[in-house]
Amino acid sequence: MKSRPTLATWLGGLDGCRLARVLEARRDAASPPEPRSVGELADRLQRPGSVALALPRLTLPQLQVAEALAALRAPASGDALAELLGAADGKAARELEAVLEALTDHALVWPDSTGKLRMAGPLRQAWDAPLGLDAPLEELLPGTTSDELRGMLAALGVKPPCSKAQRLAALVEHHSDPERTLSVVAKAPGAARKLLEDRAGAGPAKPARFVMFGSPGPDPEPGARWALERGFLVQDRGPARMPTEVSLALRGPGWHAPFRPVPPSVGLAPVTPTEVDHEASAAASAFAAGAASVLSACSASAPARLKSGGTGARELARDRQGRPGRRRRRTLHPGDGVCRRAAGPGRRSRGLHRGVRRLD
Repeated sequence: MKSRPTLATWLGGLDGCRLARVLEARRDAASPPEPRSVGELADRLQRPGSVALALPRLTLPQLQVAEALAALRAPASGDALAELLGAADGKAARELEAVLEALTDHALVWPDSTGKLRMAGPLRQAWDAPLGLDAPLEELLPGTTSDELRGMLAALGVKPPCSKAQRLAALVEHHSDPERTLSVVAKAPGAARKLLEDRAGAGPAKPARFVMFGSPGPDPEPGARWALERGFLVQDRGPARMPTEVSLALRGPGWHAPFRPVPPSVGLAPVTPTEVDHEASAAASAFAAGAASVLSACSASAPARLKSGGTGARELARDRQGRPGRRRRRTLHPGDGVCRRAAGPGRRSRGLHRGVRRLD
């Protein structure tokens, strides 16, 4: 994996204080037997299991920045990331810098020697389609022939270069320019324009459940042929896919990936002591009524129990028929003395006691 050498290089350039912050955030990577080199530490930090342990500890803004970076297909520049998040300047830029600092402390994102941002491979795989975006055009066209690329460029009004590599580069350059993409789509037939706009907002199409080899594929959607001829949609096997560059262009210059570094304010309502007393009295009365019902049932018929000490299935079914299981558990545990007398002396009461604890 390419990310491991670059991570090892970055780790090797950290001072002791910064490296200690990484090890504190990712303690599992330094667990015994301790890594014997920076390369081994980098290898441990990139293991899927280690990354999975770090994910639940990330905040919402950190996950949002990581998803945006995954959508850019790292390595990506910090400027591109800031533009995608709408955090290119001001307070938002400072907040983005703080979030990136936290992600680097977890060794989930780090800068390479050119200053571009790299990310852990398993972290990128946490999203099937980050931000609802599919793969970039260059990744979707590896099997496209040179003649097919020439036809796409000709349909776009671009003079095709000579070699296949040059034609692919010219197509990527065209689709990476939102203004050129939007100008072509604006002249598209209505069905094609609607299809592209809907697909850009809905995300990648889901593949079919199964494909029978040799059978004809599904009928193309209205307008799909026009989009396929110009590389706005790419189809190999399965449904047609929209390149990332096209999706971002169609979403418009005002669209940004979600980034909410400031927690929302929580609405508070003043409550008087009288209101608190009233609610507490109502809750106590409701509990007392429910408890009386459950304990009355216990005194009339001892709860069935299993040999292992748990509560029998009939008791659970009876709960579902009118006495909520949660109320029964809350009542039986503090009212164990009453239930013990209802169940009878000796081992039977001890078994009931164990059953009640299992329910809790």
